Amino acid sequence: MKDSLKLLALLGMLGMVTVTTQAADLGVTPAAEVIAEDGAVTIPYPTPFPPVATCPIPFGIKSFVLDDKIDATSFQSAFISTLTPEQLAVFSDPTKQLVTHFKFSTSDNILWAWTIPLPADAPTIPPADTDFEGTAIAKAVILIDRVYTTCVPRPAILIVGPVLAATPVYGSVVGLPHGLSFSFDPSNESNIDNAANVAVVDAGTLTIVGYVASVTVVPKEHKHRWRRR
Repeated sequence: MKDSLKLLALLGMLGMVTVTTQAADLGVTPAAEVIAEDGAVTIPYPTPFPPVATCPIPFGIKSFVLDDKIDATSFQSAFISTLTPEQLAVFSDPTKQLVTHFKFSTSDNILWAWTIPLPADAPTIPPADTDFEGTAIAKAVILIDRVYTTCVPRPAILIVGPVLAATPVYGSVVGLPHGLSFSFDPSNESNIDNAANVAVVDAGTLTIVGYVASVTVVPKEHKHRWRRR
């Protein structure tokens, strides 16, 4: 057994990682499994991304709107939450789902996030006339001071900045560094389930994870500069 596989096996026995040996469990066929010369196993990403040449954000972004479905298992924190009765009722209601609607634009560098309850059978993307402010059970406002974008190995975005205001679910997070990151598939023009691995972090307090979401990204226009000779 190669050293890399031995390490995975050891970590698995210690409970530090979960080792999956069946490629079918990840939504790929055994034929898609690649075994390198050193014995390392590579499992392709279940949702293939388009070639890098089609990446729309090599020069950054102007804005995006992202809708991420979350549940009680999405929240990770060492602190005890202080949910209101209304918030607890939504989490325990089988007829409801929670969606966090994120809106960001470089015109003001403000990230808005509203967590709203929707019917369980409602589409992932809320209707355009949704009253996010009026129906939100939690809200956050962040001043973004840095935007990172990359096309390699897949289109991905990370924005960071301090929290200006937020619902104190885990106590006050005002002033904490906040980060929101995700990767996305720009070839999925329906914008449904085209984002993956959404991560929200309030440094030192809270992490919220989502595996699949819906996002619409508006890339920054590249303006050519001509020089006279």
